[in-house]
Amino acid sequence: MVQQAAHFNTVAPQRKCTKELSFNPTRILSSGGGVSVTIQSDACHGMNNEISTLEHVQVRVSVSAVCRGDLSISLESPGGTVSLLLDTRPNDASTAGLQNWTLMTVHCWGEQPEGLWTFQVTDHSGTVRSCTRGTEEEAAGSLLSVSLILYGTYHPHRTVDRRPLQSIVSMGSRHPVPPSGEYKRGWYPPLDLIQWVYQMERNGKVRAADITVPVRPKLQKSIARPVAVELFETSEAITDEVIREIRSLPSQTLQDAVIAEVP
Repeated sequence: MVQQAAHFNTVAPQRKCTKELSFNPTRILSSGGGVSVTIQSDACHGMNNEISTLEHVQVRVSVSAVCRGDLSISLESPGGTVSLLLDTRPNDASTAGLQNWTLMTVHCWGEQPEGLWTFQVTDHSGTVRSCTRGTEEEAAGSLLSVSLILYGTYHPHRTVDRRPLQSIVSMGSRHPVPPSGEYKRGWYPPLDLIQWVYQMERNGKVRAADITVPVRPKLQKSIARPVAVELFETSEAITDEVIREIRSLPSQTLQDAVIAEVP
């Protein structure tokens, strides 16, 4: 990984493209139903913040709700990738709704930003048991505003390749995809392609048996005491009294001392 990273080119400066929508009148969210909004994005085409390749995407949303925990929010990219931005929360009985909440996804990383985005808020009535909701309730809330915030980079000479996907890059090497189906670029890969990539990377992983460790020479216990005694006895700075104390030490203590002192 380090060898491959040494040859990576740095990415272009990050850009931010925002499109805001407000609703007047507001979009009513029926009990147990949903509100779907389509957002046509040109990715700030022709402007100094134009984006051609996505990194992450944010959605800033304001929603009123009689029971906030019953709501879920999803976003579908032009390439067909669906991200669950907010799931239901059984313990969230708040009636405050969502006031300029910012939600984020990285599931559409690398996709093309231009096209139709689909934003959806769904009410799952009954998820929060502590919420008091009338049986004849007509509305669970309303969608007030939503902003689509795209983050990514711009490559002026890059064109959108509409041809079927023919190969992928894994661990720094390019591999042709199996001829079992036609895979479109920019769409979420099918399960069989994901399984093929997983198996290929699993087969190429480094195992413990592939790692060699050099053998270090070990000091034998049988010679630890004689060596220690000889070292201390040949030192002119050590008295006979110190030598007698050394001879009385256990072998393991002498071995530890030799290992710490002998280079």
